[in-house]
Amino acid sequence: MDPTEPAPTPQAVSTLQLPGQGSRRVPWASATALLLCLGVAFGVYGTNLNDYFLGDDFDLIVSFYRAPPSYFFELLYSNESGTVWSNLGIDSAHGQGYLRPLKIWLLKLDLWAWGPRPLGFHLTATLLFGLLLFATCRLVDLAVPGRREFALLAAALVGIHPVFAEIVPFLTAREETLAALFVVAALVALLSHRQRGSSPLWFTLSLALGLMSKESAIVAVPLALGWDLVQGHLRPRRQQLRAALRLYGPALALLAVYFALRWKAFGNPLGGGGETTTFLSVSAFLGFHAVLLPSLVAPGMFALWRIPHVGWMLAALALLATVVAVGRSDPNRRRALLFFGPVWYLGATSILHGTYRSHRHDALIVVGLCSFAAVLLLALSDRLASRVRLGVAVAALAVAAPAFLPPTFWMARRFHEASRTVSDMRARIEAETARVPDGAVILIQGVPQQILPPYYFGWGLVSSLKRPFTATDVGNRTLVVNRHNRRMTKSRILVPKAYTLRLNLLKPPPAPSPPPD
Repeated sequence: MDPTEPAPTPQAVSTLQLPGQGSRRVPWASATALLLCLGVAFGVYGTNLNDYFLGDDFDLIVSFYRAPPSYFFELLYSNESGTVWSNLGIDSAHGQGYLRPLKIWLLKLDLWAWGPRPLGFHLTATLLFGLLLFATCRLVDLAVPGRREFALLAAALVGIHPVFAEIVPFLTAREETLAALFVVAALVALLSHRQRGSSPLWFTLSLALGLMSKESAIVAVPLALGWDLVQGHLRPRRQQLRAALRLYGPALALLAVYFALRWKAFGNPLGGGGETTTFLSVSAFLGFHAVLLPSLVAPGMFALWRIPHVGWMLAALALLATVVAVGRSDPNRRRALLFFGPVWYLGATSILHGTYRSHRHDALIVVGLCSFAAVLLLALSDRLASRVRLGVAVAALAVAAPAFLPPTFWMARRFHEASRTVSDMRARIEAETARVPDGAVILIQGVPQQILPPYYFGWGLVSSLKRPFTATDVGNRTLVVNRHNRRMTKSRILVPKAYTLRLNLLKPPPAPSPPPD
């Protein structure tokens, strides 16, 4: 909101104009938007609700199964999954820096409520994704008030974008959804504070939940500063400085506590060995963006990738549309374009160049790009009649759906098929080892393995054969050999080369014995 404009009246704050309708109360409009966002989330990923567990799901659930309450408190200042990775034979430094208790707490709640039945876990993951869509809708609605159809468009674009097909069906990747959700919620709290005078502590609370979900949620701070700079709220005036301190003071105190907890957990605030060379490297920063930008229209992210130079054409079209929109928009729309465009991109990527590369890490970037696209279309059609604007939003979604949904459904289907493979293999192992006496050591070979999405099966196999997933607990006496990294799937209590049973999963199961005459 322009600081030179008069403050909105209570009536303007308490009502919203929906496309083609009269004024309605905010709770009804928000409830409708929430239901639509949940409908998109469950509509896109409904087929994954009956998926089984995959990869890291088994290891993380085993890591806290039957853990005492103190374990979950200690996750506030210890590694995400305790010692599960080192217990599996991985380098002890692997995973250092993962202070993510909220994910483990939610997985524990799912296990408590549902037991080892994956349906409940997938319901939670999809519900969290729906809440992220709703938070995106709320943010765009606050940034460009009175144009709810474009706020819903932004949420719908996020909902069908393929990057989340590597997140929502993969239960232990829910930290990506959680971090993005609470970053967007923090920005919603910021805009509500600036426009409606709500408590600034909601911003700090959202930031705290984001940091407990994933360390990358710290980008909420530069994004909030970016919004205030774009809106002119950080001018060197005494009143504005006091307002900024009231908002950012508790957040800075929270960051001090957070980094103190990281220091206690890892011996330094960064985790791992505490190296800073990657984060401070200009070449690493530029190289990261050289990889990131083409990946946004990679084959797995965009159905139109077979068109030659489609990425450059889309970039040129977006640049031309932005120039036109800036030239014909009012200052509020220009500031929104600036925020959701370059400010969001730079803020969301400010720490990613210091981490390993994965499409899953692009979740928050995608939220910004989809929001920018919606605001850009709004700026281009802002002077048109309300029904025409609604038609523009619907047409944009109709154009985006054929580009986004095919790779989204393709990846979601791959996760579904992989989960069936994992479930069938685990059931086969249990069936073929059911008559092996206690204390027998089992060698499993020919393990199907996928180290890219959808992440099955090898490193989670031993844990999938332990409680709570099975009552036989055969995983404690099993050695799994696969061609990628046998250390990742080696039980620690085995007697070397003493195998009572050798089971090769690449060979068909033995034929059942004929019944006696």
